[in-house]
This record gives sequence, structure tokens and C-alpha cells, in this order.
Amino acid sequence: LPNEILLSIVDSYVESTEPPDLQVRQSNLTQLSHVCSKLRAVIVGCPKYWNTICSGLRKEEIMQTYITRSAGMDVNIVILEKHGQDACETLMKLASRVSNRWRSFSLVLSHSWDLQYALARSFSRLDCYLLYLQLPRLRSLRIHYGTSPISFTSDFFTTWSYPGLRSLDLMNIAPKLAPTSLAS
Repeated sequence: LPNEILLSIVDSYVESTEPPDLQVRQSNLTQLSHVCSKLRAVIVGCPKYWNTICSGLRKEEIMQTYITRSAGMDVNIVILEKHGQDACETLMKLASRVSNRWRSFSLVLSHSWDLQYALARSFSRLDCYLLYLQLPRLRSLRIHYGTSPISFTSDFFTTWSYPGLRSLDLMNIAPKLAPTSLAS
């Protein structure tokens, strides 16, 4: 079959999960990539399957593979505390290197004060990756805190430059400075 038909089949299969779930999506892609070498080559060679980089990937090598395979496309960064501090910190370290390609950024910290307090020391190291980023392609910013963070700059995003921001979703945070741009 031609690559276009194979991509259409892959799209249909991957998009069949309701509601969309990043881990299920990746699992589906992995299953399909084991069907045959041609299908694997099509999946690996299509940047749109690699442009959402989530802390759920857990390993630095896998995250780096996603960044490489996204081939210059805009990327979506998803950091979920439930994946653990090492995964979150690793993703921020890698993602900050390609911040000029971020289309969306989502950070969701736990509703559990105990868990957040236990992770606070680790998350304090995020400041070096989160402050003063240039984000020319950022369109969507989502930051949800279960409770207010206790050890890192909770309104780090006010130091960012994001001229094309269209959507801002904050929970349990009151930034000291208002974001400077929300494009119409």
C-alpha cells in the first residue's frame, strides 16, 4: 500500500481512543509499528506522531527520540507530577532546549499536599529550566496546582516571552505579574 494509505490507517487507529490518552496513543503506535517493517518506517518517519512529549515517557532516551523524530515541528510539552520527579525534571531539561518549538505547555501538580511537599526539593531544581524562556510558537499554556507550590517560582511563566499565546488556563495560582500577551 502507498504511504498515504498507511498513514490514513494509522491515523484512524490512533485516533480511535476516546477520550484521547497519551499513553494509549503511544501504545497503539508501538503495536502498529510491529506489524511490518514498512508500517514501522512510515510511523517512525512521520513527525506528527512524535510531537507530544510527556513526562510519562519517563526515560531520557525516549524523550530525546521524540524530540528528534518531531523533526522541527511544533511540540506539545506535558508534565504530570504523577510520573515522578525524575521524569518531570528530565523532560524540562530536554524540552527547554527546544523551547522555541513549543506549541503548548501543560504542567499539572498533585492535589496532595503531602506528595507535593515530598517532591518540593526536586521541583525547586526546575527553576533553572523554567525561567526566562523565549517561546515564539507557544499558543496554549496550562498550569494546574493542587495547592500552591512551596519551593519553586510558581509564576515562572511570567518571565517568558510568548507573543502568540491564545489560551491561558491557570488553577490555584495568582501570578505576581500578568502575562504580557494573549493574541486575539
